[in-house]
Amino acid sequence: MAWTLDFKRDTLKFLSKQDQDTQQQIRVALNTLLDSLDKNIVPITGLDMRRLKGKWSGFIRLRLGKIRVIMKIDTASKIVQVHSIDYRGQVYK
Repeated sequence: MAWTLDFKRDTLKFLSKQDQDTQQQIRVALNTLLDSLDKNIVPITGLDMRRLKGKWSGFIRLRLGKIRVIMKIDTASKIVQVHSIDYRGQVYK
């Protein structure tokens, strides 16, 4: 079974408002993540990822310049749940 992405509606809304280059940058990063998970390559190289703490415990942050992608990786069902995508100042609110 291959890994899949699960987006919340707000994340898709944010993506639709971005220019093509930004959308492509996010797509490439998420596809790189999925490819690495499919091949069981851990730690994932080439991506700026970090586990979050505090109220965001259990989530992982992917940094793409000023944009942050907040997600959970469910290894049992092989789903990457994209919780939020926004600019650095807004994503953690």
